[in-house]
Amino acid sequence: GEDAEKNFVSFLNQLTNNNFPQKKIKNFYYFQIGRWDIHLDSNKVIKFPHNLNNNIIQKSIELLNRKDFENYKIIDLRVDGKIIVE
Repeated sequence: GEDAEKNFVSFLNQLTNNNFPQKKIKNFYYFQIGRWDIHLDSNKVIKFPHNLNNNIIQKSIELLNRKDFENYKIIDLRVDGKIIVE
């Protein structure tokens, strides 16, 4: 998306600072409203909100490591206080 280059470094730094497993990332997608989706090599998609913070990144890492979330292809963290999965 437009302006993705300007926001990418900041987003990547947030992931790095929270020890997100970057080697598992296949693609990054940026949306005009200022939010990111990450497509992982396991064919999972994590949808992050535009108001991304460290707690949300930590929650995404936790969910990726949980056995009961293995079969979900989409982890949507865009709604504050909710986890939506498909």
